[in-house]
Formats: sequence, C-alpha cells, structure tokens
Amino acid sequence: MREQVQHFGRVGLIGKDASDMRSVMIDGESGVMAVCPLWERPVYKPSLRLLRWPNGAVSECRTGEDPEGVRGIQFERVWADEICAWAYPQETWDMVLMALRLGEDPRACITTTPKPIQLVRALIGDPDCVVTHGTTFDNLENLGPTFQTIINQFEGTRLGRQELLAEVLDDEGLAYPYNERLHVIRPFQLPASFDRFEHMDFGS
Repeated sequence: MREQVQHFGRVGLIGKDASDMRSVMIDGESGVMAVCPLWERPVYKPSLRLLRWPNGAVSECRTGEDPEGVRGIQFERVWADEICAWAYPQETWDMVLMALRLGEDPRACITTTPKPIQLVRALIGDPDCVVTHGTTFDNLENLGPTFQTIINQFEGTRLGRQELLAEVLDDEGLAYPYNERLHVIRPFQLPASFDRFEHMDFGS
C-alpha cells in the first residue's frame, strides 16, 4: 500500500467485513497504520469508509459482505484480503474487477489463507494471475516464542496444511464434497443386510 499510493491516486481495500478490515488491514500489527511512518500515515475516516493519504491519494474501503457496495467505485490498484472468507466471494470479486478501470495497467493484490473455493481455483488457473506462496514457518521470527509449540499439534493435519503451509486442499479424504456455501452428502446404497428393515415402521 505504501508503495502503490506513491504512484496511484485510487488504491482500494476490500476486506472480509468492516471489523476485520479495521482490526487487521488498517490498525493491525502489520496493517497500514503500523507500517507507515508518521509522514506517510493516512487519516482513516470510518464513517466515509476511506483512507486519505498525505499526498492526496484516496483508498476506498469495502467488504466481501456487500458486493453492491463496490459498484460505482473506480480503482487503479486494489488490496483484497482473506478473499476465501468473504460472504460473497465471486459476486464481490466480479464487482472489484468492474471497478479496476483506471489507468493503463490496473491490478489487484490478493492475500488469503487458501481454501478450495471455485474462485481461488479459477484465479490459480488464470495465466494473468501471479501466485506467490509463504508458510507460517517463514514468519516464525515475528511470532511469539511459544507459538512453535502451539502449531506443533497441527503439523500433518488438514487444518495445518491449510493454515500453516498455505496449501489449497481438494476433497481427498473427505466423506463428502467441499462447497463454499453448503455440504451435500453423496447418495449411497444401503447394504443388502439392511433389507429386513424395509417395511418396518419407525414412526411414533
């Protein structure tokens, strides 16, 4: 964000929700306010949902809860955080793409814990999308000294692979397919040994 607002006047932020945007993207330990020195630090106007930077750049702030809230805004750059946790990931992302219409080379940077939702798979397969990868272990020196012992219990688990190693996990090992909106159990056939219950009444 610091670099982009030096060159572009319309750099948007799209977060999971208003609370997450403020506590992580703006006021978090590695958020905008924390990484900017005083002379570069923007003024946050929550009632207007924007940041005003000292050089005149403006960052509109919207969320994945409200795709329509992105409508009508124009961006040159966008920072989209935790896209997999957005309430309406595809709908909001579509509106973000519509808003990326200023300048000669509008771009978005997405930072997220990966989940196997359709949007993430599509982005990974998009030749215009550059995918970078980092794990929690790459960042241990910035975390609390006891955190290593906490994460040890998750190593080798599906949760650990997703949250610690940033792997996009497919459906292997699941009893039913993963879907970002709902889980549906596959149809199954009862074994022949259950035929004797076919005409039994399990009502009242």
